[in-house]
Amino acid sequence: MKTSKKYNVFTENIHMNLIGREKERKQLINLLHSDKAEFVALYGRRRIGKTFLVKETLQDYFTFYYSGLNNLTRNLQLKAFKNTLIDYGIDKKEKITDWFQAFSYLREIISKSNSKSKVIFIDEIAWMDNPKSEFLPALENFWNSFASNHKEIKLIICASSTSWIINKVFHNRGGLHNRLTLKIHLQQFTLKECEEFSIMRFLGFSRLQILSLYMILGGVAYYWTLLIKGLSVSQNIDLLFFSNQDAILRREFNELYSSLFRNPEEYIKIISTLGKTKKGMTRGEIATSCKIANNTKLSNELEELVTSGFLYCYLPIGKKQNGVTYQLVDAFSLFHFQFLNKPFSQDSWSYLKNSQEYRVWCALAYERIILLHANSVKKALGISGIMTNVYCWYSKREEKGKNGQLDFLIDRADNTINIIEVKWSEDGREYVITKDIMENLLTKRDVFQQETKTKKTILLTLITISGYKNNSYSECIASSLTLDDLFI
Repeated sequence: MKTSKKYNVFTENIHMNLIGREKERKQLINLLHSDKAEFVALYGRRRIGKTFLVKETLQDYFTFYYSGLNNLTRNLQLKAFKNTLIDYGIDKKEKITDWFQAFSYLREIISKSNSKSKVIFIDEIAWMDNPKSEFLPALENFWNSFASNHKEIKLIICASSTSWIINKVFHNRGGLHNRLTLKIHLQQFTLKECEEFSIMRFLGFSRLQILSLYMILGGVAYYWTLLIKGLSVSQNIDLLFFSNQDAILRREFNELYSSLFRNPEEYIKIISTLGKTKKGMTRGEIATSCKIANNTKLSNELEELVTSGFLYCYLPIGKKQNGVTYQLVDAFSLFHFQFLNKPFSQDSWSYLKNSQEYRVWCALAYERIILLHANSVKKALGISGIMTNVYCWYSKREEKGKNGQLDFLIDRADNTINIIEVKWSEDGREYVITKDIMENLLTKRDVFQQETKTKKTILLTLITISGYKNNSYSECIASSLTLDDLFI
């Protein structure tokens, strides 16, 4: 019979074999100190490290742990659940016929435990909710009629399926409405955390190499565990994607979206459409391009994609609510559309890096990563304590060279706007601002000011890899950041 250890109130250093996640670890540890029943939803994309986080932090305090199994019928799922109940000490020979009965046996296990804090961890819970299974009503009954009345119970549910968590739990209008005591959205690693991981695993990568990997893998924890010490970046990418048709991450894209969304086809259609544009699209433009209805269903799908971290949405300056723009910011998806969404060939990553499509992709991927690291940018600029709105902007002008396309800008509450100009380079040299570049930057600034009619101070901010060379044309730059500033 499995038992959980007695909780020690002085325990603070629980399983430190984790990179980052300080906030989330503290939230989980605090559950053990709580003087009330807790109902926690932990969610995040596939491979992000949700299960690992909970196990590394709280597994010594598990009273019960079960992980749902994908693509099982209701009866087989119940059978697997019963086997786990037996592991935890339930001696029942009869077949479990429904989830109400299954949860009644779980009550017995909890009641027999003498632990001060009883952690019930149900992982991949969405896979347990088969059509007509009545799983959700049984869960509601378990929480409302039993678990919520016992302050020592800490129920943690976890799912990769963001759509299930949002629709079945967050938006629940039945017995689970407003029952959650804590939501934890596990995000991807930052560049800094990927650097920490690289150091811990003795991978030996420089910051520029870590960036180049991040542009492909994003900050998905599992993908980084697949990197092999002693291989170069190109060798690792070849092994993961281009070595053969069955390379370990070659087909990850479809598996990723299938794990997150019960009916992934329309989500993939939206992602594919946004993957073709740098500018981004409004909801109406997405509906037209995808040939789908512009209705509540689309709004919900966009919300789920934003919540999952695939899309970034913003309301540009001077736009009304229907002008909310969506951009694809997921590094792995952008990489897929550029290099994997085509018939397999044995071209190596080193070969592909010599192509024009590689250079175009690099510039866009770097911009998106900086957008995702806006907090690091704000910190480096010394404005992290100021309320801001971060978004991209495009002029209505069509004249070549004068369209006023801004990579993104930081609209600040202190009457200032930082126009961010991003410049990618792989050679590590200082960026050189020429007369033409200076005039283009000033034109963008002026077009933005004229069209938005903003009265705020406008500062040109340059973000490069290794800084820029001071000359007579660089005086227009108010502030400058480098790759190193994204690692703070």
